[in-house]
Amino acid sequence: MKVNIFPITFFVLMALILFGTTQTVMSQSRERQQAAIEEKYYDAWEAEYLSRLREVLDENSLTHAGVTMTKTIHEDRGRSYEVRLHHKRFGRMSTEERQGVLNGLREVSFPVDTCTFDFQIF
Repeated sequence: MKVNIFPITFFVLMALILFGTTQTVMSQSRERQQAAIEEKYYDAWEAEYLSRLREVLDENSLTHAGVTMTKTIHEDRGRSYEVRLHHKRFGRMSTEERQGVLNGLREVSFPVDTCTFDFQIF
């Protein structure tokens, strides 16, 4: 009787271990796929956001302004962006004019509420 129980128990335990390992690998693969899809969405949103920023700058006679956007990804799935603007006209603008341009840039929407944007003019 003991001779028959050992092989059955062995195969059942091996099947459980194999099943558990397979499910873990599949779960990690799904998480990676989800992260890759999410990153593609963010890339598209960021490109669209930059093009809208350029439109606002063009409306304010700041064509060909340099725009540098640096992102920081936080553990809570949020992101913060630092947007640096470069144009020689900024040096000749009054504080009110610069503030008006910044207000126009801040009005550009981004589809994710957990993202923050900080603008700096150089």
